Amino acid sequence: MKHLLTLLLLAVALQSSAQRKPEKILYESECPQHAYCKDCGDTKAVFPGKMKRYFEKELNFRDLDLIEGVIIVQVAVDSTGTPCVNKFYNYTTNTADEVTRLKLAWLIQKMPRWQPAMVNGQPVNSFVKLAFYSKVEDRSLFHVDYLRNDKEKKWVVKTKNDPILVDASAMDSSIEQ
Repeated sequence: MKHLLTLLLLAVALQSSAQRKPEKILYESECPQHAYCKDCGDTKAVFPGKMKRYFEKELNFRDLDLIEGVIIVQVAVDSTGTPCVNKFYNYTTNTADEVTRLKLAWLIQKMPRWQPAMVNGQPVNSFVKLAFYSKVEDRSLFHVDYLRNDKEKKWVVKTKNDPILVDASAMDSSIEQ
């Protein structure tokens, strides 16, 4: 009986470690205090160039090579198209310090102007979520995209040890705007 209880506790511990919960990375946003809508607009805010190419050119790939998982960045794009990082969420096997070392906030803030979201033909302030994927199954080694393009929001991360499941399907309720 004692051995059965030990095995049961071990199984529960292993199962809970196989799924990664989001870790909000402490980040003091310097975004202007405008009213922003959540991923809104007749036309959504978008980066006018090739976003993946921009980050491939700008990121330090030695630091990126250490990252295993998904980093979600909430970007505030004002009505003039100026991007500003509002929040970070860490769905990786890495620490917040390791993720911060990528300098994503600095890279996003120095991006060229975006095309802002449009409502009734007028530019508006809006939030956009970007997902940075590193060593995620069914994706290239590094990938970046708008989170709205990822319908499942569940990923298998190829770690050095065993693969882990990252489930952000409840993200819209668990990540406050």
